[in-house]
Amino acid sequence: MFTPNLKQRSNGEVIVMNREDVLTMLGQFPTVSKQRYSRVLEERTAEWSRYKIWYETEPGEEVLAWLLVPSGRKNSGPAVVACHQHGDEYFVGKAEPIGLYAQAANTFALTLCRAGYVVLCPDMLGFEDRRPPELVRKSVPGLADGQYERHLFMEYLLHGSTLQAKYIADLTRAVDVLAAQPETDPNRIGAVGHSLGGQEALWLFWYDLRVRALVTSCGFCNIKDLQQRGINHNYAMYLPGFLNKGDMQDIVTMLCPRPVCVCHGAQDPIYPVDSVQQVIDRAEQVYRDAGCTDHFQSAIFPNAGHVFEEEQQKYAIDFLNKWL
Repeated sequence: MFTPNLKQRSNGEVIVMNREDVLTMLGQFPTVSKQRYSRVLEERTAEWSRYKIWYETEPGEEVLAWLLVPSGRKNSGPAVVACHQHGDEYFVGKAEPIGLYAQAANTFALTLCRAGYVVLCPDMLGFEDRRPPELVRKSVPGLADGQYERHLFMEYLLHGSTLQAKYIADLTRAVDVLAAQPETDPNRIGAVGHSLGGQEALWLFWYDLRVRALVTSCGFCNIKDLQQRGINHNYAMYLPGFLNKGDMQDIVTMLCPRPVCVCHGAQDPIYPVDSVQQVIDRAEQVYRDAGCTDHFQSAIFPNAGHVFEEEQQKYAIDFLNKWL
């Protein structure tokens, strides 16, 4: 097993990564569009209104997202970007958190809206409406679903960027659009996600200071532990030279003193709980040393696996209500 040589100070202390290191590893960021959005009412119930909303990420690259607005919202209020999971199911993205896909346990966007939050659910690149057309997927095997994710990873890497940089850039555009909604207070925006979505909500929060609170569910552990155990993950996770500088615990501790909530299942098979706990322990120490222990909150649910279900969602909303 390859072990990176971490740089050390003269006293032997390991030099951990800093923000500039991470930005270098992320590579060149795409040019984000500033074109206006458009939205159309799709459905209205006693609890919420659901809108289709279109906006550009990069110039000429359009995204279709779902927007949920609590019924009766008269003044601007709190809002969140909701990031969907991966699950190797590329045909579904934004539809799952919004409740338009069968897995009812992960409809956290609906739960958030019922709790009074405006919610924007975009597709990550490569999922649902952001896949190549069906004819292309059938005729070019290298552009079908999982192979397309691999293709994107290589394409961005070959041009001095990373798939992670693209995901972050797209989500900053989602924040632009969410902040511009008349029902949104732009000073009360959070990010929530599960699995891949937990990973991407974390990275958005790390990058974009407009996002005031984070809930990440089953979204990370130390990557060296995944490598040592042969657990492969989504391509956006991997940045050139990342383990030469540090690991995910360094990304999480950089968030201090901003409000962070971590939810995780002790039975999660793809993010080992002992590795997640290492990150939590390190973050709690940093927040404690900074005198803001209440800004970092975590819960390991003993009987839960890789899920974001009712119990975890309630825990997350209690946290968001405190900070947004």
